Amino acid sequence: MKTRLCSTLLSIVLLVVAILGVPPLAQASEQPLATVEAVSPAGPTAIGPGEIFRIRLTRLHCNDAQEEFPFFNHDEPYVTLAAIDLEPILAFPGTPQLTIAVTPYYDAVDDGDNRFPNLNVLNENVQDRVAVIAQVVERDTNVIDVADMAADAARAAFEDALAAGESDPEDLGRVVADALHTAVEGSDDDAIGPATLFMVTQLEFDGLAVNGSFTRSITAQSNNANYTLTFEIRRTA
Repeated sequence: MKTRLCSTLLSIVLLVVAILGVPPLAQASEQPLATVEAVSPAGPTAIGPGEIFRIRLTRLHCNDAQEEFPFFNHDEPYVTLAAIDLEPILAFPGTPQLTIAVTPYYDAVDDGDNRFPNLNVLNENVQDRVAVIAQVVERDTNVIDVADMAADAARAAFEDALAAGESDPEDLGRVVADALHTAVEGSDDDAIGPATLFMVTQLEFDGLAVNGSFTRSITAQSNNANYTLTFEIRRTA
């Protein structure tokens, strides 16, 4: 009797399953994956909020020092650096922000000499491309701190551009580069070429594993001086 009852109940259950149907298990397991991709702002390679990137000036190489006086070929160069990125807010790009850093003044730099600033211009999470600006300067005065004056001019130009509605890091980088160069040109120090701007793209940041790095070199040149600057872009976390 019990055997017949169990057999009957089993038959009823199988009939109900056949009529109503049961969704495949694979559909239930795929749903969370689709949800995760939907909230990712830049697809599967989006930079996470815990990923930290560093842009550092590692070397200043003198290819050709200025020749202001016969047989006196020493330079006293320094570099003003700036970086513009979009402030990360919960792994989303936010408002543009400006960072400025200045190397020490280097005495008695001759043709072929190297100096190693190891100066960071950015060390944080990034959520978009970053503009990097470098102005090489030959120091000729000890009376006025031209580097501070140029940095103030760059900050003011940056704030004015933001107030006017500019938000693109590359366009803001051009504004800052022009302000730095103009300020130095109006001083007793000598600008070695215009301020140089280069971009580090989000794709380049995405391609770095922890402790992975690559380098970028730029040249600053005027009529009587030539320098090469080497930057290291590294993911530190």
